[in-house]
Amino acid sequence: MESGGPARTTFEDEWLARAVTTRLGVARQAVAWLRAGGRAHLSESLLAEGLATKDELSRALLDEYRIRTISPVRERVGKFAATLVPESMCRRRGLLPLSTAEDRLEVAMANPLDAEALEDVRSVAGRTPVPFYCLPSEVSALVGSISGAAAPAAAPARAAERRPCVVVAEDDAPTRLLLRLALERGGCEAIEAADGREALERIARADLLLTDLNMPNMDGAELIGRLRGDAATRGLPVIVLTSESDDLSQQRVLEAGADDYIVKPYKAPLLIARVKAALRRRAAAV
Repeated sequence: MESGGPARTTFEDEWLARAVTTRLGVARQAVAWLRAGGRAHLSESLLAEGLATKDELSRALLDEYRIRTISPVRERVGKFAATLVPESMCRRRGLLPLSTAEDRLEVAMANPLDAEALEDVRSVAGRTPVPFYCLPSEVSALVGSISGAAAPAAAPARAAERRPCVVVAEDDAPTRLLLRLALERGGCEAIEAADGREALERIARADLLLTDLNMPNMDGAELIGRLRGDAATRGLPVIVLTSESDDLSQQRVLEAGADDYIVKPYKAPLLIARVKAALRRRAAAV
């Protein structure tokens, strides 16, 4: 990058050096950068410099993560939803509650890939967050005027209801995040694990394991073998989700103790239906 240009931060230097030349390509690079943990305000830098449009950022988010965008935000904000999340959390996390539907809460977010923020919303509001992308400036402009209009304490108490817990063992972080969001939208609690070893450490609360086959440290086949060899987890339902589509792989995994086998790419509604079917079979067997 030429030294005579406007001053940029190090992360912008690095990012722009890698950016492809097409405008939509730039938008997709921004999405990839957000996924890697980048700060949400980069999207506004792209817009200000004419490197991408709102529509291009929207399409990139939708293509990569099936996350929708929302603008203008004010028209979608419900008064009750605004009481469910404290203003301090909204400011800290760059988010704004929009509306409720059954056990879900739609949330406008500067970074809809922030898993910790989504978990905070779920914990505080008692509802499953459904994220929408929104420019950081739009979120911050509305947080004080809308979220602060009603006291968070006024939110009615919701009866605690235990949801089935699914441990998701998948080494690809974006895939793992999408699985968690799909499961939560389907009424489940999801615990992420980056490999079989992490899954084994987090299996105590699980009602079901959803696992990939090819993972570092401990693969899916070894993980299933460990579970089936332990009396405490021998009856735990296990669904394998993998790109391995050959008959021999399916036979090997099912004989090792898996209850179901799904080949990627998957369809979220069918995946949730098979998860719930496995949970029903387990409940009937107890």
